[in-house]
Amino acid sequence: MLNTATLDIVIALAFTYFILALMVSSINEGISNVLNMRGNMLKNSLFNLFYKSDNDQTVTAKDITQESSKEVDPDWQNCLKKIIDTPFIDSLRSKADKFPKYIPPKNFVLAMMQFLKEQINNHDEHNFLNQLKIKLEKNEIEMIQGKFKAKLLEFIDRSQNNVEAFKQEIEDFYTNSVDHLRDWYRRKVKLLMFLYGLLIAAAFNVDTFYIGKTLWQNPNQAVEFLATMQNYKTNPKGSTTTDSTIQRVVQNTVKDIGKNYALLKPLPIGWNKTKAKETTSDFWAIIHKVFGWLVTAMAVSLGAPFWYELFNKLLSVRKSIAPAATTTSPAPPPPKNGTEVQEQSQD
Repeated sequence: MLNTATLDIVIALAFTYFILALMVSSINEGISNVLNMRGNMLKNSLFNLFYKSDNDQTVTAKDITQESSKEVDPDWQNCLKKIIDTPFIDSLRSKADKFPKYIPPKNFVLAMMQFLKEQINNHDEHNFLNQLKIKLEKNEIEMIQGKFKAKLLEFIDRSQNNVEAFKQEIEDFYTNSVDHLRDWYRRKVKLLMFLYGLLIAAAFNVDTFYIGKTLWQNPNQAVEFLATMQNYKTNPKGSTTTDSTIQRVVQNTVKDIGKNYALLKPLPIGWNKTKAKETTSDFWAIIHKVFGWLVTAMAVSLGAPFWYELFNKLLSVRKSIAPAATTTSPAPPPPKNGTEVQEQSQD
């Protein structure tokens, strides 16, 4: 039979990782809001959709985040600026100087259609595709050139003079491009969560091995810690760092960190003179401590939803093994997943 003392330690660690992941998510969301990371990456991704004909058109992570060595099609960039300036996209900005974090596919299609109609001076959809194809083939639209022009002609041919099918072609093309960005952003967030997790682990001395060892030697401490969870409630509104004002973001992020850290104070974490002296006593003590932080950071990078789900499952097992011994109340409501990027709404 599973030892309840061991299970208590595992539950305590799972809850610890869960709380730390919430703290890291708050930090990541705050920094992302201030720097408008999602919006900037979406903007770069769209501007780098088309390259000149003698370049590879594959969009890489470097193209999304920084200057690319490839020569971007200037005609496409000029077209995109016009598309972005339409009300269907411009109205999505949270601030005038910030690119939208997310552009719904339907909005992109509407913006593209308005741009194309303006280029051929046809503001209804009667005979729209025929006129557009003729003008493109005769090179009568100065702005639309290169691979963007070729892609539009491809869409027209595939849609077989059906405007709705043409719109769907544009939507599918945009969606595929955003999906590429979404996948890349998820990987970036996971790396950032690891780095922030390592910073938190070192700052608060959250050493997985030391916590496990201490709770194993003092099993009552684990039981007492589990009892303190009964008053824990997640914030139903999720992260409080939704205001992009820098001062407000900093205040809310610090508040979130302080509130969540207080939940972990019953555990053997944090710094004092004795712990600092023990940690720096010799080379191997430092290595052991750093390794404990790394394990904590790797666990935190899995995200709060993962640890919340595991925490609940472990609580169920604990209650089934020793129902009389457990003092915890029903689990808190699930946290909102802040990295879904925004995706959700920011991809």
